[in-house]
Amino acid sequence: MTGVIVTGVPSTRLKLKFKNSKSISAVENAMKKIALYMEGEIKSSIAGEKAEPTSVDTGAFLNSVKSESSTDDAIIFSNIFYAKHLEYGTSRMNERRHFRNSLNRNKEKIKSFINSEIKKL
Repeated sequence: MTGVIVTGVPSTRLKLKFKNSKSISAVENAMKKIALYMEGEIKSSIAGEKAEPTSVDTGAFLNSVKSESSTDDAIIFSNIFYAKHLEYGTSRMNERRHFRNSLNRNKEKIKSFINSEIKKL
């Protein structure tokens, strides 16, 4: 499996210094938004809409990108066996870094999702 995991929410919850259902719900909402947003960003990268070379031939890789979230993390992944070859390259192919570059491009956006939900409390 190839993917990225957004973590750090447990420490954010500790910084809130209160653990009630309202704060947990806010964090959970933020993680859902992050997961869906990053899934879209990675798919855009794979489709050639970002800096990385396109990685679409049959569409299987593009359609394999999925996301899951909880109150502690957001996971965006592909179970296609060759996803790791595209992401990290091989001796015959350069890496395409769809997952890692998308994460690096969007770190501030990810923080903004969390901050936005926390401000609603």
